[in-house]
Amino acid sequence: MATSFLNRLKSFILRSDFKDYDREYDAALVRFFMSDGFEQLKERYARFNDILAENNVVLTILSELQKKVHTHRIPFSDFRREVSRLLDRIVRLVTALNRMSPQKYDWLLPVAKRLKKEIETKMQTQAIGAPQLLYSLDQVSVLLAGELGDKAAKLGEAKNILNLSVPKGMAFSTLAFREFMAENDLDERVGTLTAGLTLDDSDRIREISTEIRDAMLSGRIPPELEEAAVKAFKDVKDVSFFAVRSSAIGEDGGQHSFAGQYQTILNVPPSKVLDAYKEVCAGLYSERAVRYRLAKGIPFGPETAMAVLALEMVPARAAGICYTMDPKEPDSNRLLISAVWGLGQYAVDATVPPDTIVLDRDADGAVLEKTAGKKHTRLVVDTAKGTVHEEEVPANLQDEICLSSDELERLYTYARQLEGHFGGPQDIEWAIHPDGTLYILQVRPLEVAPIPKYRV
Repeated sequence: MATSFLNRLKSFILRSDFKDYDREYDAALVRFFMSDGFEQLKERYARFNDILAENNVVLTILSELQKKVHTHRIPFSDFRREVSRLLDRIVRLVTALNRMSPQKYDWLLPVAKRLKKEIETKMQTQAIGAPQLLYSLDQVSVLLAGELGDKAAKLGEAKNILNLSVPKGMAFSTLAFREFMAENDLDERVGTLTAGLTLDDSDRIREISTEIRDAMLSGRIPPELEEAAVKAFKDVKDVSFFAVRSSAIGEDGGQHSFAGQYQTILNVPPSKVLDAYKEVCAGLYSERAVRYRLAKGIPFGPETAMAVLALEMVPARAAGICYTMDPKEPDSNRLLISAVWGLGQYAVDATVPPDTIVLDRDADGAVLEKTAGKKHTRLVVDTAKGTVHEEEVPANLQDEICLSSDELERLYTYARQLEGHFGGPQDIEWAIHPDGTLYILQVRPLEVAPIPKYRV
């Protein structure tokens, strides 16, 4: 009976002819509006609105949480609180659904409550505790960016959350840096040397930079850090050589970017990683970095700290860069890849003309353009000798595209995953192992030109 009334109501509301206002009213429809059935309809509509309201709250919390995580600066305590709030609202959403459709979704509420309890228990028991001197890359996510820098944090996220192939490694935290500086009484020395320093003091900048760097290179590694490193090397005992590189706070983004200003040391055996660590840390006070700080008004002081990433060396068959969006024409919706034989450094610094491949984001990575570079030399790893050297590329490979169709498809898929996860265009360094594994070596935000509102 209620269905017929609803059909009458629908017909009445949707009809376009309202000229016959004086027509005798529909008695059945009037009786429906005065009946318990109409009250039930109003109640059902109110419960439907409750579902919509709870759903909107869930979406808002989720959106805000994603934004905070993408900034890589949300403390774990805040993250845990926001996730608990999100789970509470999801339970309320399921409860509202049950009120609207009794017995139909009764099974869903216990499931929602159980998941809420399990997630909160896991966050409590696996919470990030006191900062560590050294982390395995298996422990790392963007929640540790404040301790480990974006470079290490985003690689950890790609490895542990997205399950992409990332080399084994470890990250020395900013706490390790501060302990190293304190162990060698360097904070006060740096403060004294840099006091009153300006960009006009060119000779003094050079002298101060040399003095600080020499002091750091001759400094003593704190016993606790040395002990942590020995343990970490046992966990990656099958790794023969590391690339030791900076992962400074704000290096790859933020208001002031130091991208490309700090040092990377390749093919470092485990026994030399701590020496390379000191060398990378000393790069914080290179002449170039000091000038940049002075130019940008970034103060020197105890808050200045360096995190360092030691990543397994990949003896790359091919490597290069991927821009998930064309930085000059982002509205073209193209993905750009540069590739060379061997290590990717020759693609980064354009030592040789790389292959350039353009993929169509609108067509699931369909190839738009392929241009082979004349790749006459390559940088390769000698895993036996522990060296990196340049060699001539065989003539038959110099004009051949480095990537197969399958490898292009895999790289495209990885790139879109990283872009989606980190919430914007990304600049990605990658390498392909001789066994065919595609490794992600670095992920950082890609600056793109503003997309015009209207085309002229």
